[in-house]
Amino acid sequence: MFDLKKVNTILKKIKPHYNVIYFKTIDSTNNFALNSDLSPDNIIVADRQIKGRGRQGRVWNSDEESNLYFTLVLENNNFIDLFKMNIISAYALCDVMKSDYSINSKVKWPNDVVVDGKKVSGVLLEARMEGNKLKKVVLGIGVNLNNKEFPDELKHRAVSIFQLKGEKINKEYFFIRFFEEFAKWERKLNLIKEYWVEYSAHLNEEIMFHYNNNVEKFIEKGINDDGSLIVKDMNGKEKIIYYGEIGYDTCS
Repeated sequence: MFDLKKVNTILKKIKPHYNVIYFKTIDSTNNFALNSDLSPDNIIVADRQIKGRGRQGRVWNSDEESNLYFTLVLENNNFIDLFKMNIISAYALCDVMKSDYSINSKVKWPNDVVVDGKKVSGVLLEARMEGNKLKKVVLGIGVNLNNKEFPDELKHRAVSIFQLKGEKINKEYFFIRFFEEFAKWERKLNLIKEYWVEYSAHLNEEIMFHYNNNVEKFIEKGINDDGSLIVKDMNGKEKIIYYGEIGYDTCS
């Protein structure tokens, strides 16, 4: 059972307005947060998600109770900073894995944390609009903490911390540690570009980039201050990309 009182007490020392709301089972922490009237700094956490999802509506395998699924409601008054929050969340996840579990994880743009090409965590930034007004922004995170195995169709591109370390991972501890590291990165929000060299899974490597049902080969060259991806095509022409993703076929 998730110790809600303990977690809330510790998180409020990190940021006084943090408030954790716990569910045993929920359709999706992002769905709940997006369609709620919750103010920024509320955090929805659940043991299981019935309809967990990733980018572009993909199903996120999230029925394993010992894993971690949560959503943070963000401030929505600075559209320019939103994608940066996606990046620093991934940085914070990498920092927890390295400092606490000696796992060298990297960021696969825009929102996956990988170990040797296999996904260990994912970040999903979503927004709700009313007319042309940004009404709600949420940041969802899932972490494969304690999977002992994955379905056959996922084995080649997913891994858990349990599989990497051979020991059960405490969910509450990882949750708290994430917010400790996330708070540090919030203070360095405008420095994401210079840190990318330390965290990128594919810097200066060939990547298979997926967008609008197309796949194109590029060389990753870094990110901009706003979190957009810098690539070069096979003719050496530089491009700036805001939408799409580096595919797992890059890692094969």
